[in-house]
Amino acid sequence: MGNKIPESNKSTFYELADLKVLDRDFAEKIADSAKTRNQLTHDYDKVQDRIMVDDMKKFAEMYKEYIKILIEKFVAKES
Repeated sequence: MGNKIPESNKSTFYELADLKVLDRDFAEKIADSAKTRNQLTHDYDKVQDRIMVDDMKKFAEMYKEYIKILIEKFVAKES
């Protein structure tokens, strides 16, 4: 859509806000999930289990909303 590839997982959400796919406030909140993703991928042996579980619960709810937004913006329009 924007002909630009984001530099990181986190910046993907900011790009979507710039393209008016996501609200800026929501993009900023869900962008923090990139940190959790990186910890799970690269530092899983150093992460405290309780903190990781809490973060995953918080971001799971945000990703439900994220998917809903994407469906409304892209899939529902095609129907």
